[in-house]
Amino acid sequence: MPRPEDNPRTGKAETIRMLARMLPWMPVLAALPGFCLAALWLGWRRVGVALVFFLPLYGLIWRISAWRVRPGLSLRVLAAASVAIVIGVVGVREFVPPRYDAHFLFNMAVYVVLALLTAITFFLPEPLFLGPPVPDVRWFIRRNDRPLPMAEPNAVQLFYGTDRQRSAIPGRYYGGFRGKMAYGRCAVSIPRTHTMGHLEGPSWLRLQFREDPARHIVIVTEEPYDRGLWCWALRTESELASTRQVLVFVHGYNVTFTKAARLTAQITHDLGFNGTSLFYSWPSKGKISPYMKDEASIQATEANLREFLTYALAWTEADEVFVLAHSMGNRAVTHVLSSLARDEPALAARVRHVILAAPDIDAQYFLNSVGPGLVKAGLRATLYASSDDVALQLSKQFHGEQRAGDTMPQVVVVKGITTIDASGVDTSFIGHSRYAEGRSILSDIYYLMNGRDPADRFGLRAAQSPDGPYFTFRP
Repeated sequence: MPRPEDNPRTGKAETIRMLARMLPWMPVLAALPGFCLAALWLGWRRVGVALVFFLPLYGLIWRISAWRVRPGLSLRVLAAASVAIVIGVVGVREFVPPRYDAHFLFNMAVYVVLALLTAITFFLPEPLFLGPPVPDVRWFIRRNDRPLPMAEPNAVQLFYGTDRQRSAIPGRYYGGFRGKMAYGRCAVSIPRTHTMGHLEGPSWLRLQFREDPARHIVIVTEEPYDRGLWCWALRTESELASTRQVLVFVHGYNVTFTKAARLTAQITHDLGFNGTSLFYSWPSKGKISPYMKDEASIQATEANLREFLTYALAWTEADEVFVLAHSMGNRAVTHVLSSLARDEPALAARVRHVILAAPDIDAQYFLNSVGPGLVKAGLRATLYASSDDVALQLSKQFHGEQRAGDTMPQVVVVKGITTIDASGVDTSFIGHSRYAEGRSILSDIYYLMNGRDPADRFGLRAAQSPDGPYFTFRP
């Protein structure tokens, strides 16, 4: 684990990154030796033609491919058309009429290779020579100043960790396959017309076919960080935040990376949370059907989630950390926090509250092992249950047993853990995403994070089950 006294700007890797930012046309410079070598075989006249026409467009296309904010399809089409015209004109001038001697065929083969290399750049998600986009290290030059904004003022800034594989599709960021642990930061827009509890997005019914940051909750910027720089950015942000609190969100089944970021931003905004928000995205397929694949992925992600939480807890300067897990994400969160409390009690002590929203865990296993384990570890926890959760109903049918987040046939109550039955909450949305799209639930989480006891919270009333007391939402 990096130490606070270690400077993330030192070392060979950071030097290369700084050089890459200072020389944005490095692909052009790196290609020059290759053209010089080709000149020995083709002659300087033909190489000069290729140098004049290919290199500027070559570097321009790579810079366009590197942009994280979508440059627009029209710009790519224009660049592609320009390159196609140049390739055609130069090819006609050099190779028409054709000859069939060895020198002519060799020249044509080299020309075709150069043309293909140029065409391939349209499909690269980021520059080949520059590597991943470089974070703005100016944050750390003046430690007493606030970090530079990443987007417009109404965007929510988020830190993330994920073990998804990086996606080559622009705007998708990370896909549904497993990959190496990665860290980064993103900004998510919150429209000024946002309604609390709603996750605004494009709707065909409203003739909205593209994401619009002015009307939808969308990722507007995203930057992968190396782990050391991510730790320093988290430390700086948590030091300068108006509230010394951290919210960590772990999503559940049927959630993509993009939706996880959008949900985290929505929750952060609707709660009026002024601290530092993080989310961990494990490789869920983001579809309803591959439930078993998501089960395998959540089990495989536990080691990476522990790494993420360890660095987050060790480097944040916040006084209070809240962990919010939903659905299947509760499986990894409960296991990791219990083991972390056993192996690193000082770190686990920084977690003020664990919020278990509709946990997709076997009810009997939760009663006998998971719940008592959290209590024994000294972790305060609240369980929100619902009989209307679609994913829990699917899981119950698949496993044949009640889930801990379900209230049928009876509410799961563990001594030392607050259980709240949210089945009766009246919202405009129902089912699996109730925890993020129900205003009453968000209001209760707000009171929870501000230290209000359940008995003192507006909208809750006490109830009794054979296993002990719990709370329900007032009708």
